[in-house]
Amino acid sequence: MVTTILITGATGLVGFRILLAALGAGLNVRYPVRSKEEAQISSVLGPSSAETHTRDRLSAVVTPNFTAYGAFDFASQGVSSTFNNVFEACVLAKMVEMRNTEKVVKTHGLHFIISYVVPGDAFSRNELALDSAMMQTQNSSNNFLKVGMLGRELPFSFHRVLTHLDDVAEARLRVAFLKPKAGGGGKDVGIATTVDFRTIFDHVEK
Repeated sequence: MVTTILITGATGLVGFRILLAALGAGLNVRYPVRSKEEAQISSVLGPSSAETHTRDRLSAVVTPNFTAYGAFDFASQGVSSTFNNVFEACVLAKMVEMRNTEKVVKTHGLHFIISYVVPGDAFSRNELALDSAMMQTQNSSNNFLKVGMLGRELPFSFHRVLTHLDDVAEARLRVAFLKPKAGGGGKDVGIATTVDFRTIFDHVEK
């Protein structure tokens, strides 16, 4: 029987790469979206991807309000693992959400194990950016690198702790299927490497 996983945030940069990795690993993937328009994510999978990423193993569940109590009850039926990629804002926001998650698990006595995978800002090719306009407006953290390549400066301070999207996707899949720690707890993983931005123009020159 093929394992089914649930991925929230699958229409974003990180979530979509995890979706591709999960399909490539032969898993069934279910993903909640707020509208039928967002559910058309399978159209992004081109002919070259169709050989390894089977659309038959991909299904969407329209969930208009993600914050409603029990919003994911239907989507999570029969699911063995859930990947939550909604909170990508900043380190502080992630810390707050981690604490909130632990509180919900203890309060409601949930049956599943929580593992945290905390990456640095993720970069890589963005399959969801289909034209030059989307490259400018819907390219997530890739835009941080682009600003430097174009000789401009970000309007805020930016750390050098970065992560490649493929590493994020692989780590999340590995953690999802690890055996629990002694005592039943999950396993937490951080993913990051430092980058010397002085080399950025070497890539521009290439």
